[in-house]
Amino acid sequence: MSEPAVTVALGPCFVHGGIFAFDPDRVPTVLIDPVTERPVDVDEHGNRFEPSAGALARVRKAPYCPVCARALNVMREEQGLPPFFDETDTAEALRG
Repeated sequence: MSEPAVTVALGPCFVHGGIFAFDPDRVPTVLIDPVTERPVDVDEHGNRFEPSAGALARVRKAPYCPVCARALNVMREEQGLPPFFDETDTAEALRG
């Protein structure tokens, strides 16, 4: 039997902008408001808020890499907050 086809994509991490490999069907994403170029539920000061219906209607998904996810989770833990970002490396399955 042959192995199922695997899709590999290369694209920029929303957090640091560098290119990384990922499975587009499994990569963690953040919802971005194309008007503000920020996560749809974060204001210009980094505070979270409930997004408007209009903002939710125009969102796009932007992938982020596992290295940035780990760094963001460490920063959250240092602030006494639980981890929030998915650290799954979807490219790991593509290597092996």
